[in-house]
Amino acid sequence: MAAGIVANAAADTAELFGQATSARSVQVSPDGSRVAIGCSPSGVPAVCIYGIDAEEKPRLFQAAESQRITSYYWASDKHVIVNISFIETLPTADGVKEYDMGRAISFDLETRRSVMLMQQEASVTNLTDLASVCDVKPDKVMMELTFRAADDEEFGRRTVIRDRGFRTILYSVDLSSGRSRREEATNLSVWTHILNDECEPEVRVIYNDMRGDYRLEVMEGRRTILEYEGVADLPMSVAGFTGDKQGLVVRADHGDMQGLHTVSLTDGAVAPLTLDGETVGDLGVIKDRYRNTIVGYTYTNDLRGQMFTDPELKERHEALSGAFQGKKVHITSWSRDRARMTLSIAGPGEPVSHYLFDASDWSVSPLGEAMPQLQDRSLGAVTGFSYAARDGLDIPAYLTMPPGHTSEDGPVPLVLLPHGGPEMRDTAAFDWWAQAYAAEGYAVLQPNYRGSSGYGPAFRDAGYGEFGGAMIEDMIDGVRFLVAEGIARPEGACIVGGSYGGYAALMAPLKEDSGLGCAVAVNPVTNIFTHMARYSRDGEAYNYWARYAGGDIYAGDEARDAITPMARTSEYDIPILLLHGEDDTRVLFDQSEAFRAQWGSKPGLRFVELDGEDHFLSSTNARRTVLSESLAFLEAHHPAR
Repeated sequence: MAAGIVANAAADTAELFGQATSARSVQVSPDGSRVAIGCSPSGVPAVCIYGIDAEEKPRLFQAAESQRITSYYWASDKHVIVNISFIETLPTADGVKEYDMGRAISFDLETRRSVMLMQQEASVTNLTDLASVCDVKPDKVMMELTFRAADDEEFGRRTVIRDRGFRTILYSVDLSSGRSRREEATNLSVWTHILNDECEPEVRVIYNDMRGDYRLEVMEGRRTILEYEGVADLPMSVAGFTGDKQGLVVRADHGDMQGLHTVSLTDGAVAPLTLDGETVGDLGVIKDRYRNTIVGYTYTNDLRGQMFTDPELKERHEALSGAFQGKKVHITSWSRDRARMTLSIAGPGEPVSHYLFDASDWSVSPLGEAMPQLQDRSLGAVTGFSYAARDGLDIPAYLTMPPGHTSEDGPVPLVLLPHGGPEMRDTAAFDWWAQAYAAEGYAVLQPNYRGSSGYGPAFRDAGYGEFGGAMIEDMIDGVRFLVAEGIARPEGACIVGGSYGGYAALMAPLKEDSGLGCAVAVNPVTNIFTHMARYSRDGEAYNYWARYAGGDIYAGDEARDAITPMARTSEYDIPILLLHGEDDTRVLFDQSEAFRAQWGSKPGLRFVELDGEDHFLSSTNARRTVLSESLAFLEAHHPAR
């Protein structure tokens, strides 16, 4: 096949699959008169708002060029709150530093005015923590500001305190003016507040991670119902009130107590959560914002699914699931009276379709497609399977084959695409990155290596201390399995990944038995220890990474260097493609710059700077650049055709 034809095909693939998601996170307004849709008309995430019944001009909320929309939600019948992030340079005691700032913007659909919420706290990095929308107070929301109290200086302000630990202040915030008023503040180490139907704090979580003290306190009478001492990490997080409002649903991670439990508000009794008489694991929760209770749960098998405990929602979900056989139906939002609901529907490997359900006549109307440009294109089949790691641990994984191919049609060229996190997981859902490679003739392996979430605490914990060890070997063992099965060609698979997956893309080729022929790393951690140094040594973020890196196991330089790609650049004997967003604050751009500097002048490394892009590859520019660069790289070093 002529090189020009191959190049054109790859360019078309990058163009099609690299388009930012056209419709996502569809939500109906509380009064059911409008829908808000996450859209990308200019190639970056925006919010489009449409009237359902009345002739109403669509509204568009587009962030400034230097900002990124991270999420949004309805705060009232006419207000949408949009959370944005951006980079800002601030003075600190250690000099000028760059920070990732988070802000909540209230967008009034009637006046078309936007205001920033919590304006009085402008120097704080993150001001997006929602405590509750207030249906009883439609002009306000309740927000929290959490910070670590310490006798130090931050942003030029000094606070001297008696008790180091977290502090959380509860505010009521006006949606029209953006102004806030303190409603609850204390010198106690409050982690968060749980609010009742009147938008008043009913329970507060008190957690001092310096001393290891944790307790749940009912606000009325300041009554402690549950208490732990000497805990190393947060032992449980509160998900919300039970359906009868007599207890709390909590997510526990403390000794033998794992997954969802209930805590009685009367006496603090803790019991595993049961559904239909069976104990459940670590499910997600579905909350009704209007009734302020948990009405169902989410789970993940090959795809994410829902199961409702609320009778009305359960009946509707079952009926809708029956109407869309072979697909997963998600109820993503509903109006205050439940007369209208939004749905997302997809099967394995399929882009999501969004619909509006009207209970008055049980009709379903289309609202938008996540990737409309792919509607008439054949996509690769995604199947789940498992294989044994070298120590016998069973590793779940997903395989995307080229369109029209099955595993019986091998062997084909293989791309190993490990997920980031690392405490995340892949599923059989549509993945633009994997499907783009499949469209070019590659089989794509996505292993849920040890340390991934979704398979229980023992599987997750098996990744602790294995950041550059068994977690990486699990990925290599997946390639070996597919070669042995005749699915993948034996000659030099290529590994591609972002974030921790980018670290894996750089770390795996350093294993003597990897058999990998090339690597593409996007926004990678190249030195876990300098990455950890960004965080306070007594904070949750530092402890998260330390658990995976191995804590004090890697105290010596030799052991530290062994899991640090940046310290081992002289050992690479395969080509490397490195891409990094210049505005990435999750994994700093410095991580890749330092790797490039350490690499020096020897050939084999291509470094692409993603100007103005962040960590998450949510824009068309970021996705198309990653695809066009990596497909050209694959064609040069691991061709499929």
